Order: sequence, then structure tokens, then C-alpha cells
Amino acid sequence: MRKLILVMGIVMLTGILRSYAQQDVLNLTAQAVYGYDNVSGYALEDSTAYKYSNGRGSYVQTGDYKYDTSVKYQVVSSVINPKQQWLRNYDVNNRITTHIYQQRTGGSWRNNIKYLYDYNSASVYDTTSIQNWDTTANVWTEVRGYKYYYTGSRLDSIVWKKKAGSTWVVEARDKYTYSGSNLSVHLLEVWNDTMTHWDPWQQEIYTYTVTGAIKSYETNLLDFGTLTLQHSSRMEYVYTAGGNIDTLTYFYWNKLSLIWDGFEKHYYTYTQHNDKDLEMIDYWNVGTSHWDSYKWLNYVYDVNYNKTSLTEKVFNGSLYLNSTTQQWLYNGANLPVQYINYGWDDISGTWKPTAGSMSKTIYYYEFPAGISKASPQSIHVYPNPAEDIIHISLQWREALPFIITVHDMQGRLIYQKAEKGALIYNADVVLPGISNGNYMVRATNGKEEMTKLLVVANQ
Repeated sequence: MRKLILVMGIVMLTGILRSYAQQDVLNLTAQAVYGYDNVSGYALEDSTAYKYSNGRGSYVQTGDYKYDTSVKYQVVSSVINPKQQWLRNYDVNNRITTHIYQQRTGGSWRNNIKYLYDYNSASVYDTTSIQNWDTTANVWTEVRGYKYYYTGSRLDSIVWKKKAGSTWVVEARDKYTYSGSNLSVHLLEVWNDTMTHWDPWQQEIYTYTVTGAIKSYETNLLDFGTLTLQHSSRMEYVYTAGGNIDTLTYFYWNKLSLIWDGFEKHYYTYTQHNDKDLEMIDYWNVGTSHWDSYKWLNYVYDVNYNKTSLTEKVFNGSLYLNSTTQQWLYNGANLPVQYINYGWDDISGTWKPTAGSMSKTIYYYEFPAGISKASPQSIHVYPNPAEDIIHISLQWREALPFIITVHDMQGRLIYQKAEKGALIYNADVVLPGISNGNYMVRATNGKEEMTKLLVVANQ
């Protein structure tokens, strides 16, 4: 029963949502998150489904999702149910005007919190406000509001107000100071009702190089004993001749010695495309008063400059040893279709899926109008039924990079491989130790998708 529920959950999230096609973008329609244990393998934990309208879409690379609804489903005791929902409304310029969060209670959606946004003639925030749902009176009640002030397009301040009975009272304010066109100081102040004056709460200070790149970033926090701002943390940047970050050093304020003490130092190298290649991390050894090796990060990209893996190694005193790795697969539209966390297993000497929650995420997209799935004749899998070796033959309409996966009927990944663009593809695939049963062979390049049922019958 549990396996059937997981399959139905994935079908629901990928099937019903693909009916909402967009004209110009490849929209994210669902993402499924899996946990992992060494006994049963991957199991669906939760999924999020998106719907769009009026030509709006999602841009996964930037995280800009212009959805109408976003519903999160969770698996509890082998049952998948909707648990959380976000609803959005837009104006004629596709700017968000309301954002409502709801929770599933007693078989129906219950309002929880609502955000409202107003814009000025420059299409930046004029006011925003927050409302909570009154479950007794069944009405929205205002709790907080923000007013934005500008000089031209430059933000000068944000005034926070809270509701006290039927009136609004000032609560806090953000103040922004600039050096030329660069932000130099951001100060958050809280209104002191008792003393009737502004108390500083948090301060951020920025300095810049002659080319306008950030040179340092410092935070100061309120000390409740003296009611003054005290040093807290600091970051200092050094750049290469090409303008990339060469080193980034983190400091914290030592309250006893009243000096900035080192915390971490990051060293970077880059690819010819200026993507981060290697990152070495040292930590400050208080006992010896010098930097000691800590971690080593390696970034790998595909031919389209998509990050495909990020591997972390930890220094054990003499060597950097494998610790964790994150891996991504992409479709022909350079959008992620799969993300997996792995941990290094010293006993087997191999990477294994990270145990626990959020071990793997699979992303699903809808096809733009005018681009259809490839015909069933474009994929051939034989022999079928098979034992442990199959031959896959593909014929695409476009020579785009593509991904081949084999899943069992519970959605568990059996095989995956990313290939370079080719109109015709032929390959033998070995599936050692595969159990009898039905499997799905899937090939996708972001514009075309082909699937084939594979029957395995080991005699």
C-alpha cells in the first residue's frame, strides 16, 4: 500500500500540473524531495506543486517564481496529503500584490498570514503590510506595516509600524547612508516607548575598493548592558587582477581582548569562464595563532557551465579526506532535473546517498506551447523482457544534451546517465542485480521526453 501511495503522489504532481502550459518559459511544475535509509532506499518525503496563469512563469536559475498557487504535500505514515499552500495575486504589470499562506486543517485550507504590497511609479515598494487570520471572527487583522522613502531611486529609509488597538504606532526604522552610489551604512533603530527616543539595534557597515567592489562588511549589534552598538562580525575581501574574489576572511569580535580575531579564511581559484573552481578553507588556530587547514571544496561544471558537482574534503592533519558531495543533472534547457546529496563511506570506499531527510530532489517541468513530446517510435529498448543488459536506441528532433534514467515503479532511481547532444544514440546498459518487475526507462532533453516500459524477468 505504501508503494502505491508514493507512485500516486508523484503521478498527481507531475500529471495534473503539466496541463498548465506557458507560452514562453519552461515552468517548474513540481519538485519531489526524498529521504534515504540503508534498508529501504529512497522514500518520498514531500513534494511541492506549482500552477501559473496569464503568461507568468518560473525562473529556477534566479529563484523568481511567478506562480498562482504553490501546494506542499507531505508523506506521513505512508499517506501523502496537502499540508501547506501559498496563493498569489498580481497587478497588470505582473507585480505581486498579495501573498497568502494557508495550512491544511480538518480537511480544508485555513488562512494563516497575508502579505500585501503596493508600488510607486518607479515600480518599487511604496508600502507593505502583514495581516494575521482571526480564527474567531474569521477576518484578516492588520498587525504590521512598512513605509518606504526614497530620493529618486535610492532607498533612504523604511518605517515599521505595528497595530495597537485601532491605531498604528511606530515600532522601528531602517536608515540607509550612501557613499556615492554605494551603500555605506545600514542602521536599524527601535523606538523606545519609555524613553521616547530611538535605540540603535543593529548596524551594517560597508567599504569598497576603487573599482566599486565590496572591500569589507561589518556588523555591530546592540549590547543590552550599555545600550550601545558593539562589534560583532566582519568580512574582508581581496580580489584578483581579473576582479574575482581571491580571499575572503571572516572575523569575530573578541570581547576580552577587544580585537578582531580570525575565524575562517577562504581561498578561491576559477575556471576560464570565471566560475568558482577550487575553494580552500582555513581556520584560525587560537592556540598556535596561525591559520590551519580545514576544508577543500571542488566545483565541477558541464559544457554549458552548469554546476554538476560540489565535493567537500576535510583535513585530518595530514590529508584531505572525502566527506560529502552534491550532484546535479540538467535538461537541454539547462534547468536542474535532479539533485542528490552523497556522503563518503570509509568501509566500502564509495559515495553513498546521505541518510536522513532531503537526500534527493527531483524537478519536473511543463513543455512550452509548440514543443511536443517525441513520438513513441523515437525510443527503443530491447530485449524486453530483459535480464540484466538492455540496449537503448534514441532518435531526437534536436541534438541537445540529454539524460537517461531507469526507475522502478516506486520512483526509486536504478540507473542514470547524462549524455552530450546527438540526434541518434545507441548504447548498451548493464543493470546488474536488478530484481524481477516493471521499470520505466526515461529520456529527456528539456524539449522532448520519451518513456518506455521495461519488464525484467530473470529466470
